[in-house]
Amino acid sequence: MQIMRKYFFIVFIVGIIFISCTHTGIIKNDHKYSENPECGTFHLKDSLELNLDSETTPILGYIQYIDADSTQSIAILNDYNHSIYVYDYNNKSLLNKIKINTTKPQGFFMDDHLYVYSYQNGTLSIIDGEKNIRRKTIPVALQDDRRLKIFNPYPYATTLSPIIKYKNYIVAIGYKSGEPIYETTTNRPVISVLDLITQEVSASINYPEIYSQYHWGGQMPYRLPYYTLTPTGIIVVSFPASHDLIISSLDNLSKVTTAFGGSRYIKEIRSYPSSKRKVGLSSSDVWNWYIGNPSYEGILYDKYRNLYYRIARLPDNNYKSGEIGNHKPIVIIVLDHSLKYLGEYLLPEGPWYFPTNMFVSKDGLNIQVLTDNEDILKFYTYEYMENGN
Repeated sequence: MQIMRKYFFIVFIVGIIFISCTHTGIIKNDHKYSENPECGTFHLKDSLELNLDSETTPILGYIQYIDADSTQSIAILNDYNHSIYVYDYNNKSLLNKIKINTTKPQGFFMDDHLYVYSYQNGTLSIIDGEKNIRRKTIPVALQDDRRLKIFNPYPYATTLSPIIKYKNYIVAIGYKSGEPIYETTTNRPVISVLDLITQEVSASINYPEIYSQYHWGGQMPYRLPYYTLTPTGIIVVSFPASHDLIISSLDNLSKVTTAFGGSRYIKEIRSYPSSKRKVGLSSSDVWNWYIGNPSYEGILYDKYRNLYYRIARLPDNNYKSGEIGNHKPIVIIVLDHSLKYLGEYLLPEGPWYFPTNMFVSKDGLNIQVLTDNEDILKFYTYEYMENGN
């Protein structure tokens, strides 16, 4: 009898350990949506095509829309030949090709000067806009503080996670790979701010609590955050696993609030089915889990209409392991200037959308679509219009 008691006790303890180590977090969306939530229409308004040269592929990692001095242009990064191509937005002509002499550029911001970010070195190069002369190179990737267990962000620049200059600051967003068991809500920031005058870098805005509670693959897609910045310095961050948005101001990044920004199509998001102690996940396992799980991606501010657009991705139920490409259905959530939910719109099937490249222009929300013609960079332009307009 004593042996049997010990046996059942051991089985009980092992069972508890097994359950705790394989716990899956279920992030529910309990928001109460109205029966007729749409306050407007979201329709395909136009398309945009740019001619590419023989050295440029339409699979691009970084695009900036520039609206300055009554002129609009589109700048794209060709990381193969280390060049930035600048097109006139209105007549689609190529205005300039800027050769940049930096190591593996990943992103940039263009105004009177050119600010180029190198992911390999974690540095920002400041280049004279007219003479194309590099003035200085500044480190922007902070080292981790292992004594205090602080995991500082390593900037990762994409069209939806851009490098932005605001006043005398450069803002970027990024992450560090891994799922450390001592992650908390205060030791893993994602925003980096470089003071161009002092050349000091600070980090702020941490992952939400659900990221320290559960395993999120330790890498992209669920560890890659996104953000947008308004002309008044309001910063809004979108995390792939969170229905909520994080809001702060560059004037006071220590003050953070949240706002609901979830999709009515997403009832729950499940974390990776493992404890945070598990390491060495294969990229294919993480990808298969991501494809079958809903998620959120970029958040964009539309200064022309005073709106926000948040991207949601639904599970791809037709995916077969090993297939190339991401065909998860795309939902555009529309929020007003105070992040109040206005409605959401499932993009139609048919076009192969490439939502990694999406930008707001005076005409609306431009979403890249891939075509059979590799000499064309094409976008569909969608416009949101409130009912009654």
